[in-house]
Amino acid sequence: MLTRLKVNGFKNLVNVDVRFGPFTCIAGANDVGKSNLFDAIRFLSALAEMPILEAALSVRGEGRKASDIRDLFTRVGDDHVRTMSFEVEMITAQLGKASQGRIIETSATHLRYSLELELREDKRILSGNLLKIKNEFLVSISPILDFAHSRIWYDDVLIGTGKKTFIETQTNLISVYGETGPTLEYDMSETVSTGLSSSTLFSPTASHARIEMDRWKTLQLEPSVLREPSEILAPPKLDEKGSNLPAVVNRIAHTTDDSQRIYTQFSNRLSELIDDVREVYVDVDEARELLTLMLKDRSGAKFSARSLSDGTLRFLALVALEMDTTNTGLYCIEEPENGLHPARIPAMLDVLQGIAVDTDDVVDEVNPLRQVIINTHSPAVVQQVPDDSLLLAYNVEQEIEGHRVSTVQFRGLENTWRKDERPISRGDLLSYLNPVAYGQDENDVPHNRVIDRSDLRDLAHPPLVEDE
Repeated sequence: MLTRLKVNGFKNLVNVDVRFGPFTCIAGANDVGKSNLFDAIRFLSALAEMPILEAALSVRGEGRKASDIRDLFTRVGDDHVRTMSFEVEMITAQLGKASQGRIIETSATHLRYSLELELREDKRILSGNLLKIKNEFLVSISPILDFAHSRIWYDDVLIGTGKKTFIETQTNLISVYGETGPTLEYDMSETVSTGLSSSTLFSPTASHARIEMDRWKTLQLEPSVLREPSEILAPPKLDEKGSNLPAVVNRIAHTTDDSQRIYTQFSNRLSELIDDVREVYVDVDEARELLTLMLKDRSGAKFSARSLSDGTLRFLALVALEMDTTNTGLYCIEEPENGLHPARIPAMLDVLQGIAVDTDDVVDEVNPLRQVIINTHSPAVVQQVPDDSLLLAYNVEQEIEGHRVSTVQFRGLENTWRKDERPISRGDLLSYLNPVAYGQDENDVPHNRVIDRSDLRDLAHPPLVEDE
């Protein structure tokens, strides 16, 4: 679980410091930089498993394409800064399964991981040493959390006290320390991977941090992908675009002996969007080796999920994530409200918050350690989210190396646990709560719009009550 993220020098993220709870909504205008925060999280996740260059090339560049890795560094004038740095605070699981299948137990679950990368002067894009590690550290930290949580949840997920080092940089070496045993050392001038990605079973805490970061996923659910049937032997897990949704639903339904009960839960959730849904199920075509997601309406007529609207398909995929409690980790979800009628947005937000861990209860098989971060530019979403979950993304000019650079910052509401020194301004928030401007031309003549009708205006724009 990601609880805090600091980023400097990555795209337009300069001196960014963001805190997260189980559910976070990031709102802002198009192209302000909301998705760049997701890209930073994606990059960190990739670095936990991939070589540095491969991880960099996996992140979209300018124009949403993988490009020159220099585009990942903050642009200053006609050039880029030479370093980027990240610092994350996270909660990991106490027990985990390593790639070899062994169960490993950590000595601390609240950790801080920091990484600084340098862009070398080497102009060869395919050079394995184009990105160099300047610093890398992993330490345990005091278990102090900002967001609301119960004592029973706190005691269940947080172990270990005080500060202990598991990875550190010394001179030209990266050292990975075991809990009580040996130390691995890597020559920084030679390594093409982070020390974290190279951590092995002898350092369970470092392994847990790597496993946690590898579970940070970005979802951009594509309706055209969600509409496709699954092969019977397809991996029953949603990928970034939503592939294999029928296989996922089929696996969830058959994790118990009562598959009909699970299908009924799917149906009940979907009926919050479509009144006519009576049943959701998966049709198994053994001859063609295909799984197809099917629905039945109240008249008994059957039809494929391919006929559902884009928004309904995305909603169904989110319901699958909510009900699939075998998965843990962080889900970064781009504009989940796309294709939904505004009246259905509360149902969507209820599902998203249902995916996230309940911090009032212990973590177990029905309440896994999961987290959700969404981004949006929809006023209808901003109006409905809990006030302590909201962050607004702003463009802020900063001076870097003698140049004025447009960067992004994230601010929360005052009087919430975020304790932001510069909270969201009243004017910026009202632009989301009342997004429609009155229609007047230069002669102050109202336009003939629906919102300009005298019998609707007061309902759509009630008078503001000033703070006492």
